[in-house]
Amino acid sequence: MKCSTCSREMVAIFFSVACDYCDGLRDPDARFEGWIVWSNNFNTPHRSYVFKSQEHACRWKTLRFKGDASEVRKVVSIHPFNWRSGLHLTSDMEFADTLIEIHADHKYEARAGRAHLAEK
Repeated sequence: MKCSTCSREMVAIFFSVACDYCDGLRDPDARFEGWIVWSNNFNTPHRSYVFKSQEHACRWKTLRFKGDASEVRKVVSIHPFNWRSGLHLTSDMEFADTLIEIHADHKYEARAGRAHLAEK
């Protein structure tokens, strides 16, 4: 690159790169939704059951997290969840066929089996 004043060759001093997704300039295209039972005591990433509906997550919270200060939260992913029906006590619930790795925000390597908490 030449100097605009003297036309001599210039030396590159700084080089920077940015991620439009992590810096919030582009939407991560997360369009698949699910619901989880979330506790602020969890560290992220955290592997969790993801339910197809808020109602199913609320029922799971009642069955599994009695008296706990957890809450039902929406999660989003750029990859679809594969839903399956439960067995026995959960036979009327649908949830992802594998535990999903939940992240606090969209700043993670996007691939199947991962999602992040939706904004409240």
